[in-house]
Amino acid sequence: MENQQIQQLHNLSWDEKFEIIQFLWNDIIEHPENLSFPDEHKKILLKRIESIENGTAEFTPWSDVKKKYFTE
Repeated sequence: MENQQIQQLHNLSWDEKFEIIQFLWNDIIEHPENLSFPDEHKKILLKRIESIENGTAEFTPWSDVKKKYFTE
């Protein structure tokens, strides 16, 4: 991507940027065969799925997450 194109994106309104993000995301999910993940990421995800399925997963309540990361 060229500098001029990046500058044009930078100058867009938030609504326009969000519209582009939505378009790009929809395009990505319509072609999952093009996605690739490192094997290490796959191992982590499979381990997490397994812990959910066997009931050993631990979850944090959303209210606690908000307090920790979204306080002013």
